[in-house]
Amino acid sequence: MRVGKPVVLGLTAVLLAGLACNIPLPTPTAAPPTGIAPATEAPLATATLAPTPAAEPDVVVLQDGQVQVVSLDGTPVATWPIGEAEWPRSNTAQVVGDAVYYLKKSTSAPLVGVVARVSAGGEQELAFTQHDSLTGFAVSSDGTKVAWAFLSPLPAGGYQCELWTAAIDGSNANLVAACDPNDTIEDYYTLEPVTWLEDGSLVYAWQITGIGGYILYFGFSSLYRHDPVSSVSTALIEVPANGGAPCWNTLSPDAIYAAGGCGSGPAGAALVERELASGLETILPALPEQGQVGGASYSPSGARLAYGVARGNMDDEAGQVAVRLARGDAPQSLASVTGGYFGRTMWVDEARLLAQRFQGSTKQVVLLQLDGTLVPLADGMLVGLMWP
Repeated sequence: MRVGKPVVLGLTAVLLAGLACNIPLPTPTAAPPTGIAPATEAPLATATLAPTPAAEPDVVVLQDGQVQVVSLDGTPVATWPIGEAEWPRSNTAQVVGDAVYYLKKSTSAPLVGVVARVSAGGEQELAFTQHDSLTGFAVSSDGTKVAWAFLSPLPAGGYQCELWTAAIDGSNANLVAACDPNDTIEDYYTLEPVTWLEDGSLVYAWQITGIGGYILYFGFSSLYRHDPVSSVSTALIEVPANGGAPCWNTLSPDAIYAAGGCGSGPAGAALVERELASGLETILPALPEQGQVGGASYSPSGARLAYGVARGNMDDEAGQVAVRLARGDAPQSLASVTGGYFGRTMWVDEARLLAQRFQGSTKQVVLLQLDGTLVPLADGMLVGLMWP
């Protein structure tokens, strides 16, 4: 079975503005009656206003059939029941505004997958995305658009895969790309929506499938950008001609760079950063005992980069969170764990980040500061940040 290249057919940052507080000036009093001396008052001191505290996000995790929302100090905020959810990664569980979207997939017949939205008001399924072989989705950060894809076997053999976009209510549905058995791409590739960009374009991947073994980190095999206005798709990173493993974990906020665990060499798997316009790649130096790498994320400014590092030994695992503070700097180890590893990372701001920690059978989300302070927040799987 062969699948096709993108058919030429299509993250919004949330800015929070602090409101300045105006202190009313004292209202002038009437002049005192003649013959009565006015009271003597000390001059008014110039008021010093404390800066308005920056809004803090809550953290969203999935655990035991529930969405759990906790504050950054670990205080429970809300709990919402959900259906059967896929293993959460960037395009199977996503926070948008005050809601969580997730890939709801039954594990018993009939096998049906659908994108579902859950919030304090309950759960709603996006019925138009329903498919028995739904593989992933991406909702735009303004909540107005959704992309979804599926891969399913055909009765006569081979597979069908398609990538669609639509408005969040299901209108304006558009087929972006589909498998083409007459193309020359190697077998076992399917389509995956990756993310929406600020300009309204969609990033998606031709994704290798069927990989087995002790693989700790998820990544996309390639990256393509689809312009919904012109219906043109262009390659950011071409699908590899020789197959290749999943690699690219994340895009910088300005979509200038991509990073992922693409490395090779005697030091073990390395994290690679690519400037998309030029194709120039930088291989970050490996940390000690770096056998696998992934779960990368950029800070809000795009300058700092965090990622997970594992020993890559399932019988004697150990992991670290690595941070590169500025482009050109060497990465440094921020936290470590024995008998487990750190998976997905996510920045809160330029000085704090979240990390998914696996240790034995425990799955836990922790908060890290750049001085190495680690605070456990909640058991479960990291989904994202919910801003007020």
